[in-house]
Amino acid sequence: MSEAEREAAWQEAILLKAEAWELIRRGFAEDRRHLEAADGKLRQAEALCRSIGDREGLVGILGGRGAILRSSGEKGKLLAAISLYTEEIGILADADREKEVAVYQSNIVAAYRDLATVDPEKAVEYIGRGLEIGQAALTVSQRLSDRAGMAQGSANLADLCALLAEHDPELSENHLATAATLYRTAEELWTEVDDDGVALARMGLAEVYIRLGRNLDGAEALLDQAEEFYGRSGTQSIGYQQSQIHALRARLREAEGRPEDAAEERRKAVEILDRMGFGPGGPGR
Repeated sequence: MSEAEREAAWQEAILLKAEAWELIRRGFAEDRRHLEAADGKLRQAEALCRSIGDREGLVGILGGRGAILRSSGEKGKLLAAISLYTEEIGILADADREKEVAVYQSNIVAAYRDLATVDPEKAVEYIGRGLEIGQAALTVSQRLSDRAGMAQGSANLADLCALLAEHDPELSENHLATAATLYRTAEELWTEVDDDGVALARMGLAEVYIRLGRNLDGAEALLDQAEEFYGRSGTQSIGYQQSQIHALRARLREAEGRPEDAAEERRKAVEILDRMGFGPGGPGR
């Protein structure tokens, strides 16, 4: 392959990667069918990068494919996503990109969280793996004073602690209390850095309050703030998060003894996912 051909392949891979990530954004905001188109572009970009030996060019491509696989909620695809994430992190590590290694490890942590959800029998094992990787990543972000990395790391560990509470009933309240502290830390670190991160941390904290049956007014306020952010003029609405807010409101209404209102919130949550193609009858499901 000539130098000109290599350059052309490299440029095409960059373009395909950018187009794919725009489709991924739209897939989670609007319609999962965009994810199928994104996967096709990422596979083309991956083939091009491998053909010219551009390992670092695979960063973002492998992660994008992993995100698409994770969206399936299927165990086999989640394990495949972890393999892609692991290769991607290895590339970053080989290039001494330590800060990015810590950030990208959040993808593996999230995949283990998802695995714990779809495979309850091995949930504690998956949560343990996620906690180990997540704590190591957070430690690196703290050493490097990476505010965004520390925020993401704290949120990742909070998610796992909240999930662990379901599988360790004797220490459930302790795990939820730890999750609440980590969500508050993530919210503080994300303030003035990432408004979306702030909203997600508030949703996580609201869920903890609901599960504890405490500070339900505070949970309502946190969900109101998250909903306001995602509905704000000029802000790209994210269907996944909007559905999650309705699902959390349903749990809140149940805790308040309002079953009819809870049913309506659940209906809204399902309606959004169905419209996006992520429901039981959606494309590819």
